[in-house]
Amino acid sequence: RAPDTPGPTRRPNSLAAGTVSGPVVLKISAKRSSWLDVKDVSGKKLFSGTLEAGKTSVWRAEKGMKVTFSDGGAVSLQLNGKNLGAPGRRGQVVNRSYGLRDSTPS
Repeated sequence: RAPDTPGPTRRPNSLAAGTVSGPVVLKISAKRSSWLDVKDVSGKKLFSGTLEAGKTSVWRAEKGMKVTFSDGGAVSLQLNGKNLGAPGRRGQVVNRSYGLRDSTPS
């Protein structure tokens, strides 16, 4: 039956889109020392502490992560290799979520 054919082809395409993205990889570079709290989407703590000025750290999570920045202007971000710049202004506390769907902050 022709109407049934699009159903099976849609499923593999949507699965392929999820596997192409792979894990969420967030790279944070500190221009100034800044406190961060990094958790995966289930709430598991990946890091909580100060990222010192000049240091860079990388975190990976299968489904995404949530990050609190104590100074949104003190750090710059790369998400899955894409440069996102600073998540906020100097001195601004920022909460962000990063996920697989579009590789952009939410």
